[in-house]
Amino acid sequence: MIIGIEFKIPNSYGNYLKRIFQGVCVERYEWEIGFEEIYKISDNNDFLSEDIFDDAIAGGATFFQAINKGKYYMIFADFKAYLPGEIHDEVKTLRDFLLSNCQMVFLCSDCEYIELCSKDKSAISTIYQNCINEKFTDIKYIDSSELDRRLYG
Repeated sequence: MIIGIEFKIPNSYGNYLKRIFQGVCVERYEWEIGFEEIYKISDNNDFLSEDIFDDAIAGGATFFQAINKGKYYMIFADFKAYLPGEIHDEVKTLRDFLLSNCQMVFLCSDCEYIELCSKDKSAISTIYQNCINEKFTDIKYIDSSELDRRLYG
């Protein structure tokens, strides 16, 4: 059973979250913003000291606005999506993810390595197609044979 994808994005600034999540209804979730190091980029392509997220929990509309507004440089990111009102579980492995209330996990490490797991198969399919359209590299499915795989972020 396919439960996610992994891929590489270019190590540069841009609006990669917008491009990855294009066509996925991120607004329906409450987003837990774990460790993240994402810097806004000014119109002059200067790094700003501001993060794109202000709080540890972002409603769906806030998350959508943040990923769609301007350019940013993503170094690390750990986002977990829950349906509003659900208990936020600790998710460290794929097994944890499948047994939790968490609906989606997005991890970025070292600016370019992305892991994404989702209980919504259509979201996986949409994001996979987005990766192909955006010419991201090393695109691979993550399946349930890797239940003890640790999710890093």
